[in-house]
Amino acid sequence: MWGKPEDGHASDQTLKTTLLSEIAQLFAAYGVHPGASISIAESALVTEDNLAALRDTWFITRLPATSRECGRMSAEAGARNPWEEVGGLAQTPPTKYRPGTFSKMAEGSVAFSGQS
Repeated sequence: MWGKPEDGHASDQTLKTTLLSEIAQLFAAYGVHPGASISIAESALVTEDNLAALRDTWFITRLPATSRECGRMSAEAGARNPWEEVGGLAQTPPTKYRPGTFSKMAEGSVAFSGQS
């Protein structure tokens, strides 16, 4: 894991690109070539400028809930019902008054800012 404290008023969208660039430089110092790793980031990473800056950097994220493609994918997944359970995320067992939550996921392809 890699991270560092930043200004609380700084834009998450800008910080994510900077952070991934720093990680790429650290990897390069150890001989890891671009495209040979996958980062996991929050949805603030998905902007037109960030996608252009990241070029061949692989990452996993969810789509920003405000994006048109997120709505399309949600509707498509709801219609096809391809959901796969990924389980509960809580470390404590559910109780009568606090039932557990379980997450599901669906995979698909989208175009965002002209990129697949």
